[in-house]
Amino acid sequence: MADQGTRDPTNPADADVATQPSSGRGASLATGGIGARYRLGELIGKGGMGDVLAASDEQIGREVAVKRMKAAHPTEPQMVRFFREACIQGRLDHPAIVPVHELGVDETGRPFFAMKRITGTTLAEHIAKHTPRERLLRAFTDVCLAVEFAHSRGVVHRDLKPQNIVLGEFGDVYVLDWGVAKVLEQADDPTAASQEADPAHTVEGAVFGSPGYMAPEQARSSSDVDARADVYALGCVLYEILAGERLHAAGIERVHDVRAGRASRPPRSLELAPELDSAWIAATKDDREHRIQTARELGERVQRFLDGDRDLATRRELARAHLEAARTAFASADSEETRRTAMREAGQALALDPALTGAAELVGRLMLEPPRELPPEVERAMFDEELKLQLNRGRAALWGHLGYLPVLFIVIVVGAGWYALALAAALAFNGGLIVRDLRRNRVPSTRLVFLALVAVIASVACMFSPFLIAPGIAGLFGIVAGIGSFLDSRRSMVIAICLLVGAILVPALGEAIGVLPSTFVIEHSVIHVRPPGLAGPPEFVYAMAIVYVITLVVTAVTMGRMMRGGDRGARRQLHLQAWQLRQLVA
Repeated sequence: MADQGTRDPTNPADADVATQPSSGRGASLATGGIGARYRLGELIGKGGMGDVLAASDEQIGREVAVKRMKAAHPTEPQMVRFFREACIQGRLDHPAIVPVHELGVDETGRPFFAMKRITGTTLAEHIAKHTPRERLLRAFTDVCLAVEFAHSRGVVHRDLKPQNIVLGEFGDVYVLDWGVAKVLEQADDPTAASQEADPAHTVEGAVFGSPGYMAPEQARSSSDVDARADVYALGCVLYEILAGERLHAAGIERVHDVRAGRASRPPRSLELAPELDSAWIAATKDDREHRIQTARELGERVQRFLDGDRDLATRRELARAHLEAARTAFASADSEETRRTAMREAGQALALDPALTGAAELVGRLMLEPPRELPPEVERAMFDEELKLQLNRGRAALWGHLGYLPVLFIVIVVGAGWYALALAAALAFNGGLIVRDLRRNRVPSTRLVFLALVAVIASVACMFSPFLIAPGIAGLFGIVAGIGSFLDSRRSMVIAICLLVGAILVPALGEAIGVLPSTFVIEHSVIHVRPPGLAGPPEFVYAMAIVYVITLVVTAVTMGRMMRGGDRGARRQLHLQAWQLRQLVA
């Protein structure tokens, strides 16, 4: 096994020895094959050049992983590439980089190397299943330190992506797949270039790494790629942790776009803490001179956020920008869209800097000053509330109709003639309308219902004299109409008054001119009332009077309670919202 503790990967001579073990210049390999020491198990991973198998180290008694080249008869350049990965990975002695135990050639001539076997889940899988972001950010800071360690040893990974980062079950984090890593100050082997045909793997081809995470200079196959290319890839990984999706699309098309000078990064920002938002943006600048310069700096930015050290200056600057946008929108035309924009911007300003002068005041004005035009959402909410109230009133009115049935029965018994038939028809028609609308869950047909109520009043006026019972019923129905949706306009209110008054006075006029039989006569300061509905036996008349009184009082109290309940609920909601707003803008 090669001595990996005395070589400096920044030294081209040492690196050359390490990457050419078959040349006999200081590198030693295990020659007994895999079977002499390792018992191979199942396949646990695949790479561009080799497969990774679970294995048991029979010599020491530990579980390891063995990476073996896929090619049955590898060429010398292929073997150099394969061992190059093992030597680079083995010399990076860091907890987040898997240590290499042995290099060798198996019985068939295929090279292999044994390394620590790790268990865990890739960062890509964690992102897909929405693992809590804080856990992923803490793992990300460990990755940044591991990458910074590699940079301090003169090694650039060049293929950092969520698929190459594994989170263990006990807080351990690993950076895998150093197959296309670049040793600084050493020329690349042109045959080792790779491209991402499958988004999950790096394969042989035209460029080093995975296009979805490549820095622009790396996509252009620049010969002077340095550690800042890894910083760019880490910025892409950070964006994916925050957004749950890639910053760049996978596939070689992005490489062609970069080489053609087309935009390599879409201008987008996340609605997150500004410290995190600015971190991934600064790490993925196209010009590497303007990019975050080290992986450590990127990791420290994220760590400061996790530790609660928020960038107050950045927050205040963003808050002022949101406040200016809110003021501009508020000062423009008071439309639904501009007011919504002003509310959103002012709320963001207040969230970023609660002490910002003017933000709370503007939020208070936006909350408490109504817009000139009622927003459609408010109109829909009012309609839904009105529908709910009208349906409740309809149910109460239906019970009121049922309460009049005993009165109607007594009237028919005493023989009130066509008056009773007219009253029965009006009540039946009105009740039918209410039942139909309740079944359809819609606002009752107020005009038809009101006209049917007018017919009921007119029938009662004819049966029991215009000035005996009908005025009380008319007053009750007037209240019902007033709290309903029929009297929304002044014109409808005038029409309702005329109809209700006419339902009483028209029968009285008919009696005065002799068209209807007289039921109300005044003689010498004495009023004589002779209504047809009271022509029956006294016991029927008393029963009808009792039922009428009970029905009238119960209906009036029920409607009043409904009015109070609806009004109290609305006022309670308004006062609660006002209290919440006062806490917000305090």
